[in-house]
Amino acid sequence: MVRKTFTCLSEFVTFLKIFNLSNTLCSINQSIGVVSGSTKQWTEQHSSQLPELPLDLERSVELLVDDSLEINREEILSNSVEDDDGNVVANSEEDDDSSGDELLSSVADEVLLDDAPSPAIYARLLTPPSAIPHQRKPSSAGPFKNKSGRSCPFYKIMPGSPFSVDAFQFGYIPNVKSYFLSHFHSDHYIGLTSKFQQPIYCSRITANLVKAKIRVDGYWVKEIPMNTPYVVDNVELTLLDANHCPGSCLFLFKLRDGRVYLHTGDFRADPAVLGSDPVLKGLREVSKLYLDTTYLDPYYEFESQAATVEIAAEFALRAVQKNPRTLIVCGTYSVGKEKIFLRVAEVLKARVAVSTAKLALMKCFEWPEFESVLTKDWSTAQVHVLPMRDLNVQTLTTHLHKHSKFDAILAIVPSGWQFNKKNISLRDIKPRVSGAISILGLPYSEHSSFKELEWFVRFIKPKEVIPTVNVGNPQRRKEMDAILKSWLDPNYRPAVMKKQNLLTTFFQP
Repeated sequence: MVRKTFTCLSEFVTFLKIFNLSNTLCSINQSIGVVSGSTKQWTEQHSSQLPELPLDLERSVELLVDDSLEINREEILSNSVEDDDGNVVANSEEDDDSSGDELLSSVADEVLLDDAPSPAIYARLLTPPSAIPHQRKPSSAGPFKNKSGRSCPFYKIMPGSPFSVDAFQFGYIPNVKSYFLSHFHSDHYIGLTSKFQQPIYCSRITANLVKAKIRVDGYWVKEIPMNTPYVVDNVELTLLDANHCPGSCLFLFKLRDGRVYLHTGDFRADPAVLGSDPVLKGLREVSKLYLDTTYLDPYYEFESQAATVEIAAEFALRAVQKNPRTLIVCGTYSVGKEKIFLRVAEVLKARVAVSTAKLALMKCFEWPEFESVLTKDWSTAQVHVLPMRDLNVQTLTTHLHKHSKFDAILAIVPSGWQFNKKNISLRDIKPRVSGAISILGLPYSEHSSFKELEWFVRFIKPKEVIPTVNVGNPQRRKEMDAILKSWLDPNYRPAVMKKQNLLTTFFQP
């Protein structure tokens, strides 16, 4: 990773302006001009705490935010926001539900620093959630404007209630008193800043992340226990496991007039997980099901999450058995894909090396059972976790040269977008090999497959299903509506799909 040392704040600002950020940073220049004395004092106090700052957009922005300079983080990142599979959605403010075809690679991905130091400048990010105090209620609501240029979509507002779900880029929404966040992926919290001053309801893990990373005042972050009914504005609310990423949840709203809404946020509808949930099994009548329709397309027939995780572990084990000096690299995003690298480490009986930033985020999960597995010392681990964008031959070759105790890399790229109809069976997947680097594209997703969506809709039996993803195209909406209505038809008969037993056939000679 390229690094540069900055001797003062003004040099740092000049550097950012070179990277086409001059328009966004003009307010900083104005602030420096007006309060030059304060700026000089700040520079003298903090210049010693700026060692080898990485040339990285998001961390650079967080540096400014962490030290109380007046700049909105989302103003810089709003036009290049990652979705929960870590890709970047182009023109996200105009179309926040882009399909996989519209996902682009960008340097604005969530950043995982490689061998980065942890100076005092990052101290608050690394502070355990329990140490972040809940402040008293601020004296005023403060400004929080709609910068998206459009109104909040109807499917983000729960009818008959003052609630919105994952709707932070539309400013304070009229008649909305409570804002719900389903999970900590930036395409869902886009627009949320430390200045937000309305109640945010979410799970404990998501609450930890919101307070630690975005710095929202703890007074406004309302942590709701999972699987426990809780009353908000005379509406009974229950949070259920969404099987998506740490902290992700389904929202079950029961209004006083009898209407029941189930909002999935993003979820993986594994029958083994959601099918055994006593609350979901006990639902009698759901008025509206707000459904994550990321893969509502018969094309996507990828295997179950559990089977895919095991295949990843098998690939890693075989690679190490063949060559003990093989380094296993797993791709990840800021939050998500943990099941892959933790299972690989378990099978290999190895430690997992992660960046300082990733480790700080994982501390928000409060998973003490994995503390002995994770390390920041790359030399002591045979499993390395890197940003998904770094899983290419050039970057992996450089990484291998930095760790001479290994002479080969098997990199696992876990994403639903790796699915290929030609490889409908996992046993048909083969790594791409280039010298000492092997890259395995694994169709592992934390969203539901087409067949899982079908199962879930027929399991819940709602009166109405409302898609929440890929809804920007009228033709696509029409196609999805037809599929969903067919699943609600009592006379519907699902097609029989022939599938192989992947775990028993994959490694048979």
